[in-house]
Amino acid sequence: MRRMNHTPYRCPAVERTTRRPPRRPRALAAVAALTALTACATHSPRIPDQGAAPGLPAIAAPPPLPDGATPPERVHRTPLVLPHEWMAQDEVLRIDLRIAIDTEGRPRQSEVLAVEAPDEMKAGLAQIARAAAAGWRFRPAQVDGRPVPAWLTLTERMDLPAWWAGITSPPPIPDLPPDATPARFVHRLYPTWPPSVPRRRGAGYSIRVQAEVLPSGAVGRIWIREGSGQRLLDLATLGVVRRWRAEPARDAAGRPLASMTQTVLKFRVSPGPPRSNLYPTRAR
Repeated sequence: MRRMNHTPYRCPAVERTTRRPPRRPRALAAVAALTALTACATHSPRIPDQGAAPGLPAIAAPPPLPDGATPPERVHRTPLVLPHEWMAQDEVLRIDLRIAIDTEGRPRQSEVLAVEAPDEMKAGLAQIARAAAAGWRFRPAQVDGRPVPAWLTLTERMDLPAWWAGITSPPPIPDLPPDATPARFVHRLYPTWPPSVPRRRGAGYSIRVQAEVLPSGAVGRIWIREGSGQRLLDLATLGVVRRWRAEPARDAAGRPLASMTQTVLKFRVSPGPPRSNLYPTRAR
């Protein structure tokens, strides 16, 4: 008698409920991994609130230093990174911090003593300053040659109009040596269109940027020779130009040289998503 091959019956409803769940998109997986790495990072601690720095045991409030003691001194400073919306304003910001420093020169506690800024910036500026202070390093205070914990009061002042005047006043571009090959950009990134910049159909914006190209091909100092009339767009452009890579200028023997070059970025506004077209000028 012929044997029959019985195939077990599978209910479609049960199979739908027991089917392997779909994999997460790669973008979501990358965001989850980046969040986990950021949460686990310990080399740049952040201080979210007043008090002790996270990941470090709190120390008792240091007593006042006696006469003849050497006060602590800051030896490494992480700059305060402000949002572009703040940097585009003509404001002078100031914040006073009081930091408790342990015997190894690390900040353990921080307090905001005073903030001079518009009301809508005060809370954010205090958080940014305390986050930056968590990465600062100090030479600890000493009493009779022995390190001791101590308080240190520091003031951070940001003159935004003076900073803007500096980046919009580029120096003259020096001439290269005879028979030298000019620098040229080989890797470019394009800025994200700031939401507050108007996107009138058919409008165009042009930005002329002057950049210092180091012998390594990295971009050094940057200036704006001709702005677009939209300061937020100019700031977004500066942020991405810093990450460009270039083939450096070379002399007749092929040795890399530091040089200055300028390039023009032109933006055309279309009905769809904003697109940017880059038209580099000849490097000088």
